[in-house]
Amino acid sequence: MSAPPPAGPTTARFEAALAALGYAVLVTYLSWPLLTQPATAVVDPLAFSESGTIWTRSDLDLLMWILAWAAHAVIAKPFEIFQANIFHPAPDALASSEHLLGLLPLSGPVFWATGNAVLTYNLTTLAVVWVAAFSTYLLVRAWSGRATAGFLAGALFALGGEVPLDFLRLHTSALHFYPLVLLLAWRVAEAPRTGTVIARWITAALQALSGVYVAFGLGALCAAATPFLVAHARRNGRSGVVPLATLALAALPLGLVAGPYLRVQTAGILPDEQEALELVTRTSSTATVLVGRLWRELTILGVALAVAGGLSKSAPTGTRACLLSIGTIGFVLALGTHATIPGSGIPSVYEMLMAVVPGFSGMRAPSRFLYLTELALAALGGLGAATLIALCTERWHASGRRAAQVATIVAAVALVPLRADRWPLPLSANPLAGIFVGSHQWLALNAAPGPVLDLPAQTSALDGRGLLSTGRAMVGSTLHWFPLLNGYSGHPPPSHIPTMTLAQRLPDQRALADLCAGTGVRWIVVHHGLLPAGSDEAWARAEHTLPIRRSTTRGRDTIYEVFCSDGA
Repeated sequence: MSAPPPAGPTTARFEAALAALGYAVLVTYLSWPLLTQPATAVVDPLAFSESGTIWTRSDLDLLMWILAWAAHAVIAKPFEIFQANIFHPAPDALASSEHLLGLLPLSGPVFWATGNAVLTYNLTTLAVVWVAAFSTYLLVRAWSGRATAGFLAGALFALGGEVPLDFLRLHTSALHFYPLVLLLAWRVAEAPRTGTVIARWITAALQALSGVYVAFGLGALCAAATPFLVAHARRNGRSGVVPLATLALAALPLGLVAGPYLRVQTAGILPDEQEALELVTRTSSTATVLVGRLWRELTILGVALAVAGGLSKSAPTGTRACLLSIGTIGFVLALGTHATIPGSGIPSVYEMLMAVVPGFSGMRAPSRFLYLTELALAALGGLGAATLIALCTERWHASGRRAAQVATIVAAVALVPLRADRWPLPLSANPLAGIFVGSHQWLALNAAPGPVLDLPAQTSALDGRGLLSTGRAMVGSTLHWFPLLNGYSGHPPPSHIPTMTLAQRLPDQRALADLCAGTGVRWIVVHHGLLPAGSDEAWARAEHTLPIRRSTTRGRDTIYEVFCSDGA
């Protein structure tokens, strides 16, 4: 079987435009009805029976805040991006979680134009899913020579299974540039033109800065592909130095953000080696579980096409071997501590990496590396589809080719609703509306800048009500960006629990004095409906005994101004 003749530039651009439009339609369907109200609603994680929890909702609030903070800080204080406004007065607050700076080309323009954290998050997630699909199309289109095969691969990888869950978990599944990084690296190995080298560096750098998990995943992808890139370069009369150099250069931007994370690690905020190993062991999945997930997410059609692509002689051996290497590495990493021989005493690859790679011990969910296997199988599935199209063309000529292409497109489209976990997506009320955030709107319009405390205060991840209240406060703070004593993240700073413990004791006079001394708190937002019984009366009495003044009342919320210098 021979590959199809290369399409002319006009035809290739037309096919790419059709694929882009098709993915836009499918992403709209997959996210329905989110796109009808992107500025006023978010996907409701609590409505997902398996994955929806209070913590998922808190993560969603955290992610909305992160995207908004990054867009705000890169303009307002570019040299202090990690000195975020939560967990005041703790330093490097952004380093207690993801930074998502690599998503700024998508999220920044939206937030700069609107100041709306909800709209910013929703449009960024939709764009990430679309880019992931289109990047996969470009990769498989280039390797197979067939646009319809590329279209199927893009749908198989990005429009079903886990990737669209970046509606909820953007920090782990914003791997939209993985396929494009691989394609550009292949082209650099083939012919290192200046434009291709620059594009390769930019996409890899942005991908590496899109999240800690996806950065380590990108490193694994590049490590798995490197031998094949070098071999491809040598087949084209090159030494292989240029693709290796571009891989190394792509890691340089990580040095710009490493400092705050190293300081956080030095401060003992991240788990130690033993604790990290225990966490990874508890979250590691068996091979049976991972295979079941691949089968469920790729479907029998996707798996069958991937097998066909892996065995096909029409696709170059180097590309198939590269994808098989990436898929294998992803699966081994996804096994976590299970990727070892029982009784051998030999640690798993994951444990070895935890011991030698800085920061890798913080990767607490090994199964997230299965994205690499899913990408490899989706790309192989595209190559398998291209093989079947070629077979039909050889046997039935033009009519066979057209029938196979139509069948491929129909399969790509059908896979989207077939694998949709929930449709239509359940939405929750606007996080930027309502009484809770209304208090922060008042602060934005009327208050002098100063640290804000939002009550109730949360000290435990098991306090569901406190977590939800904290998330609302963080999203609300995007309206004014005053320092916020509250905060939620995977690794809160040491000062968080003592500060919030004092906050829970309010309106105790000594507690307020200690908060004033430690944080300089200027504003206290009290959500009376969420506080214990008797709190209303205590705060009413405190207005006459503490250096505070009721500034406004909004429903059951009260905003107090604190005068720390007046005896507190």
